[in-house]
Amino acid sequence: MRKGITLLITLSVIAAMFGLLGILFSSLESARKKAEEKAATLQADLLREDLTNLLHKYLKSKPSVNTLQTLYSTPLPLYGNGGDFGLLAQCGPLFDRIPISWLGFDENPKRKERYELAKTLFERLTDEAQLRDPSRLYEMLRNALRGTRIVFGEEAWLQPPKGAMNEHSFKRILDEYRFLADDPSVYTIDWKGYFLLQNLEGYGQGLDRDFLAPKVVAYLYDLEPTLVEADYVPGQLNTFLESVGADKKRYSRLFRPQKSPAMRCEGRVTFREGQYNIGFDYLDGRIARFEFQTP
Repeated sequence: MRKGITLLITLSVIAAMFGLLGILFSSLESARKKAEEKAATLQADLLREDLTNLLHKYLKSKPSVNTLQTLYSTPLPLYGNGGDFGLLAQCGPLFDRIPISWLGFDENPKRKERYELAKTLFERLTDEAQLRDPSRLYEMLRNALRGTRIVFGEEAWLQPPKGAMNEHSFKRILDEYRFLADDPSVYTIDWKGYFLLQNLEGYGQGLDRDFLAPKVVAYLYDLEPTLVEADYVPGQLNTFLESVGADKKRYSRLFRPQKSPAMRCEGRVTFREGQYNIGFDYLDGRIARFEFQTP
């Protein structure tokens, strides 16, 4: 009987020891991850400075179209000397589509043309998709852009500041419309192919005069999308418009001044044993909207 009790006590002690070891190892792993994340955050601050210097040196003040074509078609690599750090990012033009924020200019006489372009495009896309209640969707978007849309629930903290817009908030509006109107056809529209879904009010409101998206070129200049997809080369907008007999000065007042490039870069960073997503805008020689987070 004593042997049985002794064995039972011994097994209990061993089990308790294994439990304590498990907690210890779990705590050590948690501490290690926190240390890695803290080190990665510090590395991100250095990375932002390095990227600013690299892009400023490469692009200088006003790079040629050929330089930008090369940059937009080739991933941007950056590696640390010790081999424990690496970055691979793909950049592209920031203002190559019509800003969704133009839908909020209906009461701004100075931006009437921008509003009409965005509203006409919205109507064309929703008509082609045969949305059941496009006016409801339009009002939902306009309220969000005006900052009058109220968001409840656990995802409220993910919403952008009042009057702003981002891809997450745009998708949430689509989800709400789909539920309220019982209309899944809203997902069949290639919104990102035509609209810039971020509200970049502080960046200005002009379009990129060289690197417009193909679908936007087709819409603005009343061209067949298949023709644009086949013959248009981003960076050679004027050459393409001349070749098809389109008026290249038709929307010249909507283009941004040809200063430093405006671009969006997104990619992946490896640091020691971790991987992180990175995203940032480069505009007027500086980096903005810098994002560094775990996948």
